[in-house]
Amino acid sequence: MSEIMKEEEADAAFKRESSQSATSAIFRDCSGRMLTGLATRIKTVSLWAAETEAIRSPLITARNLKLEQVIIESDNLTLVQAIKSNTTIQEVDAILQDVRKLAREIPHCGFTWTPRDENRVADLVATLAAADSLHPNWSSNPPFQVKEMIRRELFRG
Repeated sequence: MSEIMKEEEADAAFKRESSQSATSAIFRDCSGRMLTGLATRIKTVSLWAAETEAIRSPLITARNLKLEQVIIESDNLTLVQAIKSNTTIQEVDAILQDVRKLAREIPHCGFTWTPRDENRVADLVATLAAADSLHPNWSSNPPFQVKEMIRRELFRG
C-alpha cells in the first residue's frame, strides 16, 4: 500500500493513583480528514511511559498498513526532541529504542511537536478512553464531541 498519511496525532492520559493510562492516535489524510483512530487502555508507571506508548502504537499500525509517509505529532516537546536527536530518557529508553526502530521501517517517517491546543482531538479521545467512555468501533462512528471537534478543525483549517 502506498498511501500517504499527512499526520497522526498522538496523546495519552495518565492516572497516577491507579497507574492506568489511555493512549490515542488519530490518523488523518493530506486534507486533515480523520481516516481512523486508535485508543487503548494500558497500565504504565508514569506519564512519560504513557506518552511514549502513544507514539509507538500508531507507528506499529502504520508499519502494518505499509504506509510510506507518516508524520507523528505530539504535544510532548521533550519526547519529540529525544526521538529526533537520538537522546535518552532513562525511564522510557526501551520504548524509545522501539519507536526509533519502527520509524526506520517506514520509508518517510517524521516526528513533530504540536501545541496542546492543536492536538485536541487526540487529547479528547485519550481522555474518553481513560474514562472507559468509547465504544469498540468509535473510530468508524466517533462520539458526538469528537465529530464536532474534527468538524471545527476542518472549517478552521
